[in-house]
Amino acid sequence: MSGTYRTIGTEPVTTTSSAINLTIQPEPWMQEASCAETGGDEWFQDAKNYKDARAICYRCPVMEQCGDFAIRTHINEGMFGGMSPVERKAHRRKLNLSRKARRAAYGPPSAVSDE
Repeated sequence: MSGTYRTIGTEPVTTTSSAINLTIQPEPWMQEASCAETGGDEWFQDAKNYKDARAICYRCPVMEQCGDFAIRTHINEGMFGGMSPVERKAHRRKLNLSRKARRAAYGPPSAVSDE
């Protein structure tokens, strides 16, 4: 894969490779990301080759925000927050099951009262 990635500023960031074309709208926490000035191919490998990206993610001060961002915005490519696309999909599934359990126990959010 070839492409550019993660020079984060105030403008949307576009990543292109042979497999994807992804535009990310920057958020303030992205300025602190360890990958902000790093080349991009290690973030868009097949699942067996994320070792280098994962090592950078695990030292990143905003790893949790990055993972939350990728899950919230349904990014289905590349390493974000130390999670591969497959890992994010599994995490998203767990979050959805958790929401369903809360709704079953407490009803929809509008049904909960402050009284």
